[in-house]
Amino acid sequence: MRLLDQFDQSTLKTLDACPVCKHDANLCDHVAEDFIELFGKRLYYTVDLCPKCGMIYSRTRSQDDRLYTATVDMEKEHGHQRVGLSPLSDDVWNLQTKTQQVAEIVSATSRINALKYIEIGASDGMLYRMVQQRLKEHGRSLKATLVESTGAAEPCSEIEGCTVISQSFLEPFEAGEVDEGGFDIAVLSHCLEHFDNPRDVLAKAYDMLAPGGVLYVEVPDGLRYDRCISTPLGYYHVTNFNLHNLSWMIRDLGFTCYDEADRPHYPGIRVLATKGSAGKGRDISPKAFSLSQGALAFWRKVRADIFADLDDLKPERMLVYGAGVHSIALFHQFPKWLGVCDVADSNPRLKTFMGHDVLAPDTLDFAAYDHVVISSYAYQNVISKQLMDAGCGQGQLVKLYDEIFTYVA
Repeated sequence: MRLLDQFDQSTLKTLDACPVCKHDANLCDHVAEDFIELFGKRLYYTVDLCPKCGMIYSRTRSQDDRLYTATVDMEKEHGHQRVGLSPLSDDVWNLQTKTQQVAEIVSATSRINALKYIEIGASDGMLYRMVQQRLKEHGRSLKATLVESTGAAEPCSEIEGCTVISQSFLEPFEAGEVDEGGFDIAVLSHCLEHFDNPRDVLAKAYDMLAPGGVLYVEVPDGLRYDRCISTPLGYYHVTNFNLHNLSWMIRDLGFTCYDEADRPHYPGIRVLATKGSAGKGRDISPKAFSLSQGALAFWRKVRADIFADLDDLKPERMLVYGAGVHSIALFHQFPKWLGVCDVADSNPRLKTFMGHDVLAPDTLDFAAYDHVVISSYAYQNVISKQLMDAGCGQGQLVKLYDEIFTYVA
């Protein structure tokens, strides 16, 4: 049976065209298909490659109306959002990148003393709070609008000096929710990848900016999600950009890009652009496709090498630590493991995984296992230390990845 046949067809949404360049989606290259577990059910998605612009995107996916609403807060699920943190605290998630973003935003708007700021996908408002604090130190004022549709927006309502709009950015705003005359800067930090229509999002941002206003976009780098066994695009991210197709799309919408960068310490790419009357209709560089194609080839090789190393493990005395997409990839490859080895995760809200119980970390007896497989990518080193501190022997640990991205230098 095909994986697709196991899902409710009535909930599936299929895109007709590439989200970036509008190339016919029927001509895309089908890379993979997968699912996640959420709300007690499985949600399906595909991974596809546009042969024109190199966009790695999800053409077909299960839809759930709850996902981007106030009832769901995935930031807390991943531990990115903590109650009561002050700006610039060492405990802020991904502080190094946020600090760099603040410096770039402050510099890009340095000529404006009374800044009009809109942030789309503002999450818990931490980036805005850091910008607000830095501008205050420089004697500058800030009038802000924060747009966030999920439950992550709740802490935003406690921030002074901003208007919070709890809805999708593409829904019509009510009269009086935004200022006439346009914003000086529109910030989209790690949100554009969640839309299946990013062109529409940027086009609306263009319309809401004042003449000469700044667009600030940062998204995950699709070329650096190539070193793990899970698919190089997750369910929550509809699009995986590279710097070529991201900047091309921004220019094609009429912006003038003047600064493009990737983060050496975190898999993000960032573009700064201004609203203007730049020419549209430029051809996209063939590098956009070739780079994505190369990243996918490398992903397949790394994945095959890791699976080969795991082939001889015996599941009867094995613990898989992590109940997420990496473990789904493991059990796809080694179905004999499922229901035989134990699975544990630090998230107390995860009680079952693929139909089997999930153990809590404080219940683990490491003497019962010959191997403890750390099924996580970015957090592999952190989990390794936590497990050894809890009594797991270093010789028991099985790390899947030789090279991982990190949130700090």
